[in-house]
Amino acid sequence: MGDPSTWDRYEGAKVTANWTLRHVTKGRPKSTRYLNEMDSRDMRGPRRCTICGREGHSRSRCPQRAGPSSAGGH
Repeated sequence: MGDPSTWDRYEGAKVTANWTLRHVTKGRPKSTRYLNEMDSRDMRGPRRCTICGREGHSRSRCPQRAGPSSAGGH
């Protein structure tokens, strides 16, 4: 690229960013990390519940989890 002082002068249109047109995303930020073969679900194994130990669901959807109807004893 050389020394900037030796470049030809640009006489074209000047581009400026219009920050009012920028889309503001809501929610959790999107990950910009590149995934590799260790990140696939096949390498980590199937999802396993931490409450009952069975495969196919997580702790939040466990049928053995105590819900609000069983708590309190009213």
